[in-house]
Amino acid sequence: MYVYGKPDNKPSAGIYPFILDGLKECHGRIDNVPYDIDVNYIHANFGFGNGYQDGYYLMDIEKTTITFETTVPLIFKDQALTMIANIKLK
Repeated sequence: MYVYGKPDNKPSAGIYPFILDGLKECHGRIDNVPYDIDVNYIHANFGFGNGYQDGYYLMDIEKTTITFETTVPLIFKDQALTMIANIKLK
């Protein structure tokens, strides 16, 4: 899935494009939850070079929202993102 948008925490005249290219479902413990739960992670490829900041980001399946908080630091929230799905080779 092709995604682009402006970061929420940094003024920008342009947009940042990146790719969502994987999903990982896990059962286990995450921060501030005292018991095991089912969690979903989505893999983002930011294209910053050398795989910098690429990786799995936690999805909030109860709220159906996605926030990508990189250490660049850039924060992308779903309200500021445009997603283009089902891109196929002709």
